[in-house]
Amino acid sequence: MSSPSFSIVNEYRTAAGDTVYHFDLYRLNKPEELEGIGFTEYLDSGHYCFVEWPELGRRYFRPAWSTWRCAWATTISVILT
Repeated sequence: MSSPSFSIVNEYRTAAGDTVYHFDLYRLNKPEELEGIGFTEYLDSGHYCFVEWPELGRRYFRPAWSTWRCAWATTISVILT
């Protein structure tokens, strides 16, 4: 799975045909920019959404959702939410 750094969001299909959305919010500056890409619609779609650099979108996340923190070496950290 490649990082969607240039497209903000990528859509993938699992082997079973389910939809998975992968976001990279690193290049966004304000939470309002998320509204322009339909971020809440993706989150409410019922599909898995994996978000890199999720700090900008935290106010849109529901408390019941799971968060995992993965870190590799000391320079790379990814949060999957």
